[in-house]
Amino acid sequence: MKLTKFQLFLSGVTVSLLTLTGAVGVYANVQKINAASSSSSEETNILAQDSPRREEPSKGEEGPPITTTSGPAEIALARHLKSLDAKFYGAYWCPYCHAQEQLLGKEAFAEINYIECDPRGKNAQTEVCMAANIKGFPTWEINNKFYSGLQSLDKLAEISGYQGDRNFQHSFPPRRGK
Repeated sequence: MKLTKFQLFLSGVTVSLLTLTGAVGVYANVQKINAASSSSSEETNILAQDSPRREEPSKGEEGPPITTTSGPAEIALARHLKSLDAKFYGAYWCPYCHAQEQLLGKEAFAEINYIECDPRGKNAQTEVCMAANIKGFPTWEINNKFYSGLQSLDKLAEISGYQGDRNFQHSFPPRRGK
C-alpha cells in the first residue's frame, strides 16, 4: 500500500499534535506538584517554629465521633495526663485509637494532647510523629516513655502515677458485673 504525500503529511501532523498535547499535560502536572510541594514546605516551616497547632481550622479527615460520656474519674485522669504533657499519637482511621477515645469519653478526651499522625487527618502533625519515631497506633508518650497499643484507664493511671479516683465508668477489658 502506497501512501501519498498528503497522507504522510496528515500522519505527521497527527503525531505532532498528540506529542504536543502529551507534553503540555505532563508539564501542567509538574507545575501543580511544584506548587503543592512549596506550600507543604511552608507548613513544615510553620511547624518548625514550635507552633503546636495552626490557628485557622484545618481541613482533613476525622474519625467517628466519641459517643461515651466521661465520669469525674476519667476527667481527673485526663487532666493529670495533660499536666504531665502526655501525648496520645493516633490516626483518624485507627479502630484502637477510637476505642481509646471511647474509654476516656468525650469530655476527658478533650483534655488529652492528641497528635494526628496521618497526613490526611484533621490537624495532622506528621513531623511530630516522625520525630517521635511512632511505629503504630495508638501510642502514648508519658514521662518520656512510649506505650503502644490500647491501654486500660487503670494502666494509664498506674504508669502516669495518678493518685486520684479510679472509679472509671468505662473499662478495657470490661470489668465483671458491668
